[in-house]
Amino acid sequence: MPNDWIVEERCPQCGGPVSMHEADRILTCAYCRVRLYVLAGNALPKYCLPVKPAPIGTIVMVPYWRLRAHRYRLLPSGVEPGAADCTAIAADVPGLAPSLGVRAQAVPLRFATPAAEGRFLPATRPPDLVFQQLERIRRVEQGLARGPRASEEEATTPSEATVTTASSLVYTPVRVSARSVFDAVLNRRIAGIDADRWKNAVPEGDDRPAPVRFLATLCPECGWQLEGATDTLVLLCVNCGRGWRAGESQLVPAPFDVLPADGWTPDAHLPFWRAGARAAATWADLVRLVNLPRVVQPAWEHEPLGFWFPAFTAHPEQFLRAAQTLTCARPGRPVAAAAEQAATPADEARASLQPRKCQAVTLPETALDEALFVLLATLGRARRGIREVLAAADLHVHERRLVYVPARFNGRELVNPELGLTVQTRQISAFSSRP
Repeated sequence: MPNDWIVEERCPQCGGPVSMHEADRILTCAYCRVRLYVLAGNALPKYCLPVKPAPIGTIVMVPYWRLRAHRYRLLPSGVEPGAADCTAIAADVPGLAPSLGVRAQAVPLRFATPAAEGRFLPATRPPDLVFQQLERIRRVEQGLARGPRASEEEATTPSEATVTTASSLVYTPVRVSARSVFDAVLNRRIAGIDADRWKNAVPEGDDRPAPVRFLATLCPECGWQLEGATDTLVLLCVNCGRGWRAGESQLVPAPFDVLPADGWTPDAHLPFWRAGARAAATWADLVRLVNLPRVVQPAWEHEPLGFWFPAFTAHPEQFLRAAQTLTCARPGRPVAAAAEQAATPADEARASLQPRKCQAVTLPETALDEALFVLLATLGRARRGIREVLAAADLHVHERRLVYVPARFNGRELVNPELGLTVQTRQISAFSSRP
C-alpha cells in the first residue's frame, strides 16, 4: 500500500520530529505548524533505510526501485486492468534479495542526502526491466513459459502495457569489511558471498543524491498560502488563482485551464492532462489510426485533437475509462452554436474553481507517453495489427496542459453530464462533499 511507507525527518524550521508518507510532497510540522514543499533532486525522490552503527567496514548504499503502476493486458476480447506496487534491485549486485520485501514498511525511511554515510551505487537497471521480470514471473506461474508448447502459447499471449504512476529510489545499506559483507540495517552477515567477490562485482562510481530542498508553500506571486493535498504535484493559490509546481530549485508556474459547467454549480474539479501527439494531430487522424467505427467528416481534418488522461489518483480501470470518455467527448471542440452554448465564460469558469475542492494532481507528466500507448491500443483493439501500427507511430507527447474538469456529487459518484463522465468516489483519493 502506498501509505504504509513512513519517512521520518526533522523540521527544517524548528527541528521537531516529523513523520510523513512516502508519497507525500508536503511536510507539515505539528510543532511550529509550518508547511513546506519537499523538492527532491532531479525530480526523483530518494530515500535511505537506516544504518545500524558498527565499528568495522565501510558502507555502500544499494539502490532499489519503488514502482507503482497501472498495468493492462491487451486481450483480443478486451482489456484486463491491474496494478503493480513493487520494489526491485536497481543495480547488478550479487548476494542481495531481488526486492525489499516488507522491510521498508517495518523500518522508517530517511531522505537520501549528500551528507549520508557511504558510497551510493548508480541505478543501472531501468524500470522497464522490472515490469518485464514481473511478466515473466506471471507466465511461469501460469505455465506459459515452459513445456513443449511454450513457443505456441507465448505467441498468443496478450501484450502488456504499463503506466508508471509513481517511482522512487530506496537505498539499503551494506557494510563491507575486509572479509565479509553485512546487511547494515541489522548488521547480519550476508551468506554466500565474501568481500573480494563483492568488490569485484559491484560497479564503480558514487551517485551521491542531490540536496533535498524545502520550499515555503507561499504563492511566489502574491504571498498567499498555497492549497493542495500532501501528495499533490501542483499547488493552487486561493487569492490570485495561479498554479505552481516544483522546478529545479524553486516553485515555477503551472498553467492550467478550467472547463465551464453549463448552468450548474460544481462540487469538485477533477484534474486531467490534455496532451497532443504527432501520431494523431486531428480527430480525423485518430479515427483512421485506430479504425474507430465512424465516418470521417471534412471538418474533422482541421479539428485539433487532445488526448485526455486523469491526473488524479484513480483505479486502473477508472483511469482508462475516464481517459477514453473525455478523449472521445472532445471537450472544447468547435460546434455550430458555440457562441450560444458557451453559457459560462472562461473567466467565470476559472472563478468557480475552489482549490480546496480540487482533487490532487498525482500523475507525473513523464507517464503520458505510456498512457498514450495504452489509450490508443485499447481504442483500436478491434483493428488488426494495431500493435504493429502503434509501434511504427510517433507516440511521443510533445505538448501537455493541465485542465480542471467540473463535476457534481450525486451521493455516490462525481459526474459531468455534458461530457458523460462518471467517476466513483471510492476509486479515487479522499473526496469530501462538504463546502
